[in-house]
Amino acid sequence: MNASSSRAPSSCTASCDRGRRPRVVLLGTAGGTTTWSPRADGRPTRHGISTAVVVGDRIYVVDQGAGSARQLTIADPLGRGRGSVLRDLGALLITHLHSDHIVDLPCLLHWGREQGWPPEPVPLIGPGPLPLSTRAYAGRRAGIATGGAVRPGTASLVKGLVHAFRADTIDRVLGAGRPPLEDLVRVREVPVPGRDETTAGSAPVLEDANVRVSATLVEHGDMAPAYAYRFDFDGGAVVISGDTGPCDALVELAVGADVLVHEAISPHFAASRFGAPPYDAAQQQSLDHVFAKHTSVRAVGDIAARAGVPTLVLTHLVPGDLPADAWRDAVTGFDGQVIVGEDLDVVPVQEERPPRLRVRRPSGR
Repeated sequence: MNASSSRAPSSCTASCDRGRRPRVVLLGTAGGTTTWSPRADGRPTRHGISTAVVVGDRIYVVDQGAGSARQLTIADPLGRGRGSVLRDLGALLITHLHSDHIVDLPCLLHWGREQGWPPEPVPLIGPGPLPLSTRAYAGRRAGIATGGAVRPGTASLVKGLVHAFRADTIDRVLGAGRPPLEDLVRVREVPVPGRDETTAGSAPVLEDANVRVSATLVEHGDMAPAYAYRFDFDGGAVVISGDTGPCDALVELAVGADVLVHEAISPHFAASRFGAPPYDAAQQQSLDHVFAKHTSVRAVGDIAARAGVPTLVLTHLVPGDLPADAWRDAVTGFDGQVIVGEDLDVVPVQEERPPRLRVRRPSGR
């Protein structure tokens, strides 16, 4: 369980008695492409970023970081058992196409054949293609790095996975009678607004009997498009930030939500990556690049306060081996509940909600 900044904790492990009310399940809480060491306080290594929203009889998984297929099996949010844990997938969503957010997508697809994948294709919602800015990666041999002038989208990702695993698929389809990978999902690419329209509001991306999901474009540097998602359902709303720096569009998306699940990076990341300062020019450029497109743990409390949410959950924690107190103690400017996410924590959306905080509107809006 996690402590709160102002009231008793309201998270529990995946095995706790949580009933059937809507809830957030933190499958993995680490950010980045590092396998973090176990922490000094004895807690285990964090898995890659992945968050499940469970509403009614459906599970919606946002991002598929390293180990998320395993973690979803362990969490088993609806108690189906290992062989059927994936039968309740309502949708897979991708905030952006950095590898630490999608590396376990092929595992979910392959393992899904053996673990109860739904008979109908599951919606896979993510970014579409985007022409690269002429300023992006200037002087960094972009033509070699990207293979062209367009950043591929989610449909290209799935097409590439299908091609990469063709040998496996041939054997499993023809030999074992399993469905081909391309039949497991139905890709829906989120329309991309102009690069200068990051506060243009949210757009609906999914609606079914349980949830209405909307997306807004957030600020993740030149790794665009990057989205935050909001889940609205009977009795509440949850917002998942994805990767972003401080962003007015995210604040607006989160107004009226019950839970804001937000990324955080610690100033300790610099020493974790390069040791004690001073840093040479190349090291400083690398650090500046990372810090500019993420949200400092020292700033995330202000974002939650501006949105007026009662509960803030920290995830995508970088570095992933800091003790929980280091994260909690760094949050300022927020009077609500702060939960430092741990893998397999469950955050219920309260039936009796905490008092909603006063909204602090973004300046100039």
